[in-house]
Amino acid sequence: MPTVREMTLYNAPPRIDVFDYGFPGGSAGDLVVWHAPLASALPTKQNPEVEIGICTGTMIVVKSGGDPLPGEDGAREHRMTHVELDWHGSDDSLVIMGSHPYQQHAPQSDQAILRAVIGGTGRFIGARGEVRSTPIGGGWYEHRIRLVD
Repeated sequence: MPTVREMTLYNAPPRIDVFDYGFPGGSAGDLVVWHAPLASALPTKQNPEVEIGICTGTMIVVKSGGDPLPGEDGAREHRMTHVELDWHGSDDSLVIMGSHPYQQHAPQSDQAILRAVIGGTGRFIGARGEVRSTPIGGGWYEHRIRLVD
C-alpha cells in the first residue's frame, strides 16, 4: 500500500495577464499567465507573514466556449494548465499539470480543480500525486496536496 503525505498551502490573489491569440476574443490558443505569493496559511493579524514561496502558472485555452460538453453547466472554455510551486531559499518545487473547464473569459475558476503532480525538485524530487485547488474568496486559493510514495 502506498504512503500518502498531505499538506495544505494557499496562494494570495494572483497577478493575471491574458494574451489574445488567434481569433479576436476568446478562442483556442489564448494564453493566460499568472503568479502569486505562496503561503503556508491564511494571513491573520497575529501572523501576517505566512509567505513561503511563489506560485506561478500558464494556461492555454484548448477549447473555447461553443456547445457545452456532457455534464457541463453551460458553455465553458477548457484550459491546459501548468503550475509550479516554488519555496523561497531552497531548491524545493512541485510541478502540477491538468486541464479544467472555466467560465468563458473568466480569469479564475469558480469551482475546485483537480490536477496531477507530475514532478518536483529538492525534497520533492520525483514527486507524484494530486492537488485539489479550491477558490476560497477574495482571489485566494487553497491547495490540498496529496503526494504518493
